[in-house]
Amino acid sequence: MTLARLAHPRIGHKLLKAAAAHTSTIDDVQLFTPADIPYEDEDEFSTDLVSTLGFLVEGETNDMLCNCQENGLELWRRLEARFNHKTKSRTLNDMNSILNPDAAKMLGEVMGTIERWEERISRLDDPNQINPTMKAALLGRLCPKKLRDHIELHMSDKHTYHEIKDEIIRVLDTGLLGKVGSDKGEGGDKVNAPMEIDPLINDWVPAEHVPYLQGLLLLPHV
Repeated sequence: MTLARLAHPRIGHKLLKAAAAHTSTIDDVQLFTPADIPYEDEDEFSTDLVSTLGFLVEGETNDMLCNCQENGLELWRRLEARFNHKTKSRTLNDMNSILNPDAAKMLGEVMGTIERWEERISRLDDPNQINPTMKAALLGRLCPKKLRDHIELHMSDKHTYHEIKDEIIRVLDTGLLGKVGSDKGEGGDKVNAPMEIDPLINDWVPAEHVPYLQGLLLLPHV
């Protein structure tokens, strides 16, 4: 479903949910098309869905794909009916993972963590159970400590979900808290590593000065 949202952000999620809720076979994609979605867009999405899933499925699921030919919406309806039986226990687990999410460990993981969290919310029977105020309050929990502290310090006057998310994107894009992908410390904070000095020693540092220089360079950088 995440792939569908990325490739077809305007219609993908809506069509998948409609197909999953459909109780009879979707024989005619055109008749199934919601009034606010052009048939051409739905037909393209349905074909793309089959092509994408063709690279991901095997066994019984691949047999279902072959039986549906190019009808991706009917394929999705069958997959949901076969594998996505929601139980009360699973619903509680889904809600718990939304209200108590695991934080990203590194800055480079933040946007993916947020995307998966938003996906879990969208799959609730009633996504509006998590209202915008709750989403805004929970968003910081998805971030490493350094980014979470930044949000609490600088976003006290901003309360909407989109304002906070936009600030997270700005911080990541500008490298304000460190270059994305280079943070390797606990909680996603970049560790202040000592400067590599072996090449310097080999090139120009007198042997008797090496211990003193090593002591200076191994101090944490401020």
